[in-house]
Amino acid sequence: MENEVGVPLLRRTTRHVALTAAGEAFLAEIRKSLFLYRFGQVFAGDSDHVPVAHGFVVMG
Repeated sequence: MENEVGVPLLRRTTRHVALTAAGEAFLAEIRKSLFLYRFGQVFAGDSDHVPVAHGFVVMG
């Protein structure tokens, strides 16, 4: 995935793996995308997979 994104996402040592600053930013955006995907499932009527209430979200 780092090759596709074009930046290091993880800092690796022989004992530890941690997110880089770019990795943390990437993770935040992926979490937003995953939320929207799950909301889309509910909105499309696929509520068997995502247990949330039906309705609309207004932001801003």
